Amino acid sequence: MVTKRLRNTLTRVGLAVALLLMLFMSARTAHAGWRSLSGVLPAYTDIRSVRISADSRNVVFRADVESDERYELYSVPITGSVPLKLNPPLVAGGSVDSFLITPDSSRVIYAADQEVDERRELYSVPIGGGAPVKLNGAMVTGGNVNGYKIDGASGRVVYVADQQSNDVFELYSVPVSGGAFVKLNATLAAGGDVYYFDIDQAGGRVVYTADQDTNDLDELYSVPIAGGSTVKLNPAVSTSIYTFFLTPGIAYVMFIAKATGASAYELYGNDTPGATPRKRSYILAAGENVTNLRISPTATQVVYTVAPGNTFGRGKLLNANPYGGPSQVISEAADAGYGVDISGGAYFTPDGGRFVFAFQKDATAPNKLQSVNVAGGALNRVDLFVPDAGHNVGAVRISPDSQWVVYEDYMSLTLSYALSAGPTAGGSAVSFGSGLYAVITPDSQRVIYQNGAPYPDPRDLLSVQIFGGGERNLSRLQDYEGAYNAKISANGQWTVFELQHSDSSEELVVSDGAQQPFKVFVPLARR
Repeated sequence: MVTKRLRNTLTRVGLAVALLLMLFMSARTAHAGWRSLSGVLPAYTDIRSVRISADSRNVVFRADVESDERYELYSVPITGSVPLKLNPPLVAGGSVDSFLITPDSSRVIYAADQEVDERRELYSVPIGGGAPVKLNGAMVTGGNVNGYKIDGASGRVVYVADQQSNDVFELYSVPVSGGAFVKLNATLAAGGDVYYFDIDQAGGRVVYTADQDTNDLDELYSVPIAGGSTVKLNPAVSTSIYTFFLTPGIAYVMFIAKATGASAYELYGNDTPGATPRKRSYILAAGENVTNLRISPTATQVVYTVAPGNTFGRGKLLNANPYGGPSQVISEAADAGYGVDISGGAYFTPDGGRFVFAFQKDATAPNKLQSVNVAGGALNRVDLFVPDAGHNVGAVRISPDSQWVVYEDYMSLTLSYALSAGPTAGGSAVSFGSGLYAVITPDSQRVIYQNGAPYPDPRDLLSVQIFGGGERNLSRLQDYEGAYNAKISANGQWTVFELQHSDSSEELVVSDGAQQPFKVFVPLARR
């Protein structure tokens, strides 16, 4: 236990000596077989938003280490060292709200009310520490950054903020290391706002929805990422556009819109620099609407759902080429109000060859997990998992090599989960027993997951071959302890996870995949 007197002593002797003392103390109390490089964070601390850089060298996270509910930003080498606080001292009441790491792993972009409480602004800082740079322009009273994304190709950050007029949200672009910002949207209609955007890396453009021309009518626009003329991508519409997806690697966007004079929502595509919109949905029956869509990672297939207007998106699933040709129904027939809903839990395999989704035929049928080929050839639709009564499909993960689907079986009566894996094209499944929160290693060889042990047994982090066997315990915890939120580095060498002790204190731990993890994040004494 760190007493008040010891905390004062740690502050006086400095951080380096303090860390040595903490390491000595934690080594005396660590779990057998662990090589500890840190003590435990204060009991009130919560670790949030853990991310590993793309080069697998650094881990960045938010935590309220020094003051409860004041979240600050830390970076540490994944091999272990003293965590470095990236943000400067925050204003009273201030906190770091979110962050992203640039694709080249050099910088961290974060949003925080760093200078004025309740004024969220955008900053950039080197991942290894240095002076943060503010990215947004001067904020009006009440202004805030409302969302942001990074474009690695152009080295720019795109963000939405009511920067120049309170409660008028507009779109801006700025270099990741700071510099002059540019406003991307054209002048908005009175009452208008930018609502959602995405970055078209293939075309070097930003695609966004806004009621730019007519208040309360959201339309789809495109603009060069460094600024320039905006173009409208949709046909004339009578209702707002809410859903669009960019096509990977190609300057093309697909969206759902209701054209002026039309009776239904249809599927459209257009080049992001602007061209004539192409209608891509099949001929709809009376009362039918296109309700959702997904585009394959290979940019060769689009799947979309068609349903009666009052069924909240559940209906039949169709497949088409994004750029031309007919559509094909690829799901089973279902009663009205049932079928497929791809708003969540539906996935293309990374190679674009198959689509995995949940399907329910009618009110009495199970909501089963299915897979269907979408890249051509005879239709091959298979059941991957058919739940028993009282069971449901939980989270689904697909291996990077497209060969395996890992899924949870949620048992509602016992509030428990079982974890299994099977071939994406159908076949015998492998059961891992009780488990949840699965992640798959980049080489598609192993599944890392939290065991579903009942309280107070330890909730350990396990690693097992995806085809069964070779189990390893990466945490080796004691009763009342748990391992959570595992992240795997891009090179597959490291697994980072949060460890919660029996007294609710937390720490961040890294494992190299063997049975003995070693701690790398060193807590800072409360000052």
